[in-house]
Formats: sequence, structure tokens, C-alpha cells
Amino acid sequence: MAGVDEIIRQWVQKAEKSGEVRDLPGFGEPFKFEDGFLETPTELRMAYKVLKNAGYVPAEIEMLQKLATMREELNAEPDPKKQHELKVKIAKMQQKATMMLEAMRSKR
Repeated sequence: MAGVDEIIRQWVQKAEKSGEVRDLPGFGEPFKFEDGFLETPTELRMAYKVLKNAGYVPAEIEMLQKLATMREELNAEPDPKKQHELKVKIAKMQQKATMMLEAMRSKR
């Protein structure tokens, strides 16, 4: 792979010399990983990246998104009985999500 690394290095040097990359957003700033990349276990990163590029999300993330939606519904719900039902659903789903995430962390 040293050949590929060398080609990339040469391309980057050429782009820097021509000034082509100076106009890009974020030039000269540290790269910001805001998509959970660094929090993802190393052995799962490639698989999750492929799934993300294909438009799929891991079950854990989908569950966290559902939790966020349910919390918004809870905040907007005026009926105390329905609020209680949503709180119970949220608690159960939160527990399940926590167990899934803990299982993933223990595999590290």
C-alpha cells in the first residue's frame, strides 16, 4: 500500500502548491468528526460506513432516533394519561437501547 500512500501524498502536495485546496471550507482547521466515527468500535467502522452510505443506520442509532421522536411527542402531549403511556414506552425503549449499547461496548 505504500504506492497508494505515495500517490496520495504527491496529489495533496500538488493541490497545496496550486492553491486549489485553500478555498475549501475548513482549510487549515482540525477535522471535526461529528458523526460518531470516533465513538464507533474500530472493527465496526467500515461496516457502519458502508451501511450509512447505502442509506441504512444501525439498530442502536435507529432506536435512539425513535427515542428522540417519542420524547418530542411527550413534550407536546397535553393528556396526562397519554403522557404516562409515552413515559412507560420511553423507559422500556431506553432500557433496551442501553443494553444494546453496553453489549456493543463490551465487545471492544
